[in-house]
Amino acid sequence: MSSSHRVAVLLKNLFYFFTIAVNLTLVSLHAKDWPIYKGNIYFTGNNDEIIVKNNKLKWAFIAKHKIKNPVVYDGKILFLDTYKNIYCLNQNGKLIFKLSLNKIASRFRDGARIKGKIKYPIIKDGILYITDSVAIYAISLKKAKVIWARTALIKSSYTKRKRYRPKRHGNQRKYSKYKSRQYKSRYKYNRYRRGNYRVASIYSDPAINNHVIFYGARQTFIARRTHDGKEIWRNENIHSFSGFPSFYDKYILTLSANYLKRQFHVIKMNAETGVEIWRSPITKPFKLFSPLVFKSKVYISTNKTLTALDLETGKPLWQKNYGQIITSNLSFSENKIIFTLNNNKVIQADVKNGKLKQSYDFGDQSAPYFVVTRDQFYTAYQNKKNKIIYAKVQALGFDKDDLWEFQAICPGPPSQPVSAKGTLYVPAGKILYALGHNHSDKLGTFSNENCDSFKKKWELLNKKRNQVQPKKEKQREFDYQLNNFSDKQFEFEYQIYKNEELIRKGKKIYSEKNGKLTIPDISNSQTVVYFHHNNYITKKVKINKTQKDITVKMQKIETGKVYNINNINFATASSHLLQNSIPLLNKLAITLRSKKNLILHITGHTDNIGKQEYNKKLSQRRAQAVASYLVKNGISPRRVTATGLGQSKPIASNKTKTGRAKNRRTEFIFLYQ
Repeated sequence: MSSSHRVAVLLKNLFYFFTIAVNLTLVSLHAKDWPIYKGNIYFTGNNDEIIVKNNKLKWAFIAKHKIKNPVVYDGKILFLDTYKNIYCLNQNGKLIFKLSLNKIASRFRDGARIKGKIKYPIIKDGILYITDSVAIYAISLKKAKVIWARTALIKSSYTKRKRYRPKRHGNQRKYSKYKSRQYKSRYKYNRYRRGNYRVASIYSDPAINNHVIFYGARQTFIARRTHDGKEIWRNENIHSFSGFPSFYDKYILTLSANYLKRQFHVIKMNAETGVEIWRSPITKPFKLFSPLVFKSKVYISTNKTLTALDLETGKPLWQKNYGQIITSNLSFSENKIIFTLNNNKVIQADVKNGKLKQSYDFGDQSAPYFVVTRDQFYTAYQNKKNKIIYAKVQALGFDKDDLWEFQAICPGPPSQPVSAKGTLYVPAGKILYALGHNHSDKLGTFSNENCDSFKKKWELLNKKRNQVQPKKEKQREFDYQLNNFSDKQFEFEYQIYKNEELIRKGKKIYSEKNGKLTIPDISNSQTVVYFHHNNYITKKVKINKTQKDITVKMQKIETGKVYNINNINFATASSHLLQNSIPLLNKLAITLRSKKNLILHITGHTDNIGKQEYNKKLSQRRAQAVASYLVKNGISPRRVTATGLGQSKPIASNKTKTGRAKNRRTEFIFLYQ
């Protein structure tokens, strides 16, 4: 190696370490960008950064009652209806199981009917968690059975009194309406007493951080272990009536509403002990919306006002009055806060001062619900036709670009949609629509259909689509060899795609460096395999139809070393992750979760096509998209930083197509805290 080449390599390494040092000094800034997590739904309504490309109808599921609150987990879609039935569908819309939450709850409280709002299901590690008015339940998705159920018992202030007897006036009895109600409510209040304790009503939805589930009851706030429901701690100075707690690293943020004393606060607690760190008063809200943590601030919406508090001290920093009521939880994306106003507008506001950036008006009483993915958002709102309410979906860019729209065929108001893997799931009345079909056939063209013919057509289509796969199928076998691998075993995973949609996947643990692998052989499909170990960079290999052997060179994770990752792909001229990038990022998230002290620095690079300033911004947004995906999948933002260098650091010539492809890359650098 020549002396000039050594100097060049040294300068390159110094540059990378300088970049890491600068970003690690700013790590606290990035740490404040952690999105608020609500089970498997973020405030953005999306947790994989994949955009929905079109309005084509993938499938439609028809339930007996109105559908609410869908969530997506590992290719499964779960939701509730207004009769508290829990549905679980596969990615093709086929029903896997249906459970009655009313029947489950009847085992724990004498068959009483559940009252209160319909809650969001939360899913972690294959377990569904959900609350009703008196208990929290853990349900296995694999077995469709209850694992545990817990109530929130609090000390009762009730003292036994003599039964109220109305005064007699001659032969008539005159009841005092007030005292009669008081007696009835006291009787009902006493139904769920257990000795000196009673069951506290649960009004809020829970949230999960690590392996602890947090939720608020009427006069207490509780933390439980997810695997057995055992109580870890409780704070009885918190009154929860709505919303759900938010978390940031080892802290929990929630709202407390004591209506008797007319005291309303936002509270920051230690997640491990439940000890309050600060309590900041707020004005009485017409509805409780959960706090949002972003850019070193805690954002709270109360009536017409958005307030920013200091994350460390809880002191107010600024307030912005919009003149109309804020009617949704706060969300954020692309350095903007997003929420609905007056139940008819979706608003973009500046995170620095709350200044209005954009406003999208969907009409009076449209009641919009939105999902945000990077610089796009999808809004489901009420659209009246002949005084009948239908659901309509509109996809817009942050710059007011109309992307696509979808009009529901059957009547029914929409509720909160969710998107995952490029599909938007929209509940509207009794139907769940799955939008974003990638096939060439135009299954989404139903504009001239009426509701009855639409339902009949989809019942026939679903029967054809949900036909059971034949048990016997061809298998492919090929030899593999791992080089530079010194551990005892590794995880092998295959994924088979057809028309850009995942149709089959599987995992297996192997303990030999050399051997044979077996995967299904499906015609007209594309197969991708992954070799994963937590101590190595995950390797992705595409397999063609004639291939009979695989040789993989593994790279062990070493601190300070630059790893060039070519398999993280984006849409042309945008920061939208392509779906084929997700499995690799999932493996990276698993590695980071297993190594708690590992820090990851992500650097984005482009080729020289386009202006230099544009390429730098594009590379920054792409690196941030990778970081956001990891954070949304459980990695603390304190451990992930992102930088875009544009076209300034090429590793090949930009004069050829092959060279430009090499320069469009994502680089990882690992360090230990």
